[in-house]
Amino acid sequence: MEHDTFGKGDITCRIYDKTIEIKNSGKHWMEAIWKQGEHSPQAPVWRLEFQLRRTALLQMGLARFADLSSMGQPAWHYCASRWIRLVILLEGSRPERCPTDPNWSAL
Repeated sequence: MEHDTFGKGDITCRIYDKTIEIKNSGKHWMEAIWKQGEHSPQAPVWRLEFQLRRTALLQMGLARFADLSSMGQPAWHYCASRWIRLVILLEGSRPERCPTDPNWSAL
């Protein structure tokens, strides 16, 4: 499977084309799930996932699985907007001051 991985410590990010992964793995049952929504069968599906090790989970207040219902969204927001993000680099600007790329926002 073609994918990019970022990070090696307590937080890791993986991004990949799920449509290619399905073709390679034979998990075509996922396509039926996508058809229930508004997904076009010709359009690629990208997956963005984060792996948080115990240290990161505890720092985010996620000590138990039940904590995901109240703290899962803030943890996702931190990972996808503060820990890592794709930006449009503006000449002379530091990356943290650059706008987020619309493609990243869509993910």
